Amino acid sequence: MLSQAALRGLAASSSAPSSHYPPGVNFLRVPMLYTARQGLTEESQVAAEEIGTNSTYGTDPARFNDGDTSATMWNTSGQTMWVWIRTPADTDLSETRIAYQNTAQHAAGTVTVHRWDGIGWVFVSGLTYAGSGTLNVDTFATVRASLFRLTFLPGGSGWIGVNEIELYP
Repeated sequence: MLSQAALRGLAASSSAPSSHYPPGVNFLRVPMLYTARQGLTEESQVAAEEIGTNSTYGTDPARFNDGDTSATMWNTSGQTMWVWIRTPADTDLSETRIAYQNTAQHAAGTVTVHRWDGIGWVFVSGLTYAGSGTLNVDTFATVRASLFRLTFLPGGSGWIGVNEIELYP
């Protein structure tokens, strides 16, 4: 027979799943590849298991999650770029890995991560991006939501170049 303390611990640990996706898995590619759309004006246009962006400049936004951290790129010029990711259910997020194109034309800038709480955007984390074709890792306290937003602010050149986005529970 289990003690009362053991029963309370069991109930607490099984009250909610830790994430819609397994730990250590880039949930933009596994178990399925998220589709990507561009030219959106707001997050409500992004469906479950989709990546959406406000910008229309550059190559196919599917390059955000094609697995190539250096050769393929999606970019924009002279504007803040929002990237929205909608999961099919509330999902834990504790790490982003983003590969940037950092050249004279695509100078380092900043990215912030937000989650939607049903009322508004809540800041999660932010970092300055640098390095070219390497994954910049940002680890933070686990948050849970079904809609996330990455906000990219361009550096001195005004260009933003993103090679790859990975999200982990």
